[in-house]
Amino acid sequence: MALLRVENLTSVHKSGGGWFSRTPRIEIKAVDSVSLTLEEGRTVGIAGETGCGKTSLALTLLRIVAPSGGSVYFTERPIFRMSHRRFRRLRGDLQMIFSHPNEAFRPGWTVRRLFQEVLRLHQRELGRQESKDRVEQLLETVGLSGDCLQLFPRELNLFDRQRVCIARILAAQPRLLICDDPTRYLDTVSQARILDILKDIQVSRRITLLYLARDYAVVEHMSDQIHVMNRGRFVESGTPDELFHSARHECTRQLLALSGAT
Repeated sequence: MALLRVENLTSVHKSGGGWFSRTPRIEIKAVDSVSLTLEEGRTVGIAGETGCGKTSLALTLLRIVAPSGGSVYFTERPIFRMSHRRFRRLRGDLQMIFSHPNEAFRPGWTVRRLFQEVLRLHQRELGRQESKDRVEQLLETVGLSGDCLQLFPRELNLFDRQRVCIARILAAQPRLLICDDPTRYLDTVSQARILDILKDIQVSRRITLLYLARDYAVVEHMSDQIHVMNRGRFVESGTPDELFHSARHECTRQLLALSGAT
């Protein structure tokens, strides 16, 4: 059974117009009739230039952006038909890492407070000592110590902030993790370390990953199956080996060339 199944998903953004605007109001299909299937424990990648619709797709899957059409099923449950209350119960299973870690933090909260909030929402059964042990274990998973708990995220470097994000997400015990170009703002060494962490937790915890990025080489490194996205649509799909040896669409060939694979 597929963990996530997406059928003809469309998300339309409206631009321009308004009471005092002379420009006509236009509709842009940020996501245009997208379909995909994610099997449990696998990694599916989506590669495409900035503005192709990757982030819009991720936000629509999480119901942060409302869909304009199509269906999404998580363990065969139609998430767009769920009440907000019922979907909130499911949110621990569906988590997302943003490109910039600051998007995941509340201003004025320490790292400790960030973890406490996740555990309060998703692991209420844990006692105080169990919660403390759990947080330290999660930090160790991403190579951090408990010394960072008293700090504010702004006091950490970007690499450590992203590691805190990953550890905090793991506290919710997700089954599906959407990674929206999480190494985009990191240096090369930090990028490689984040990718290693994600691969390790994907294998050890059997988490399903949906990995989105501009850099085709990163998507290829992470994924079992790749969809190339352009203007809201999947223009080509295949395994990394299939796309490397027989890419047909110009967008795929351009991404391969930019990554140095050709």
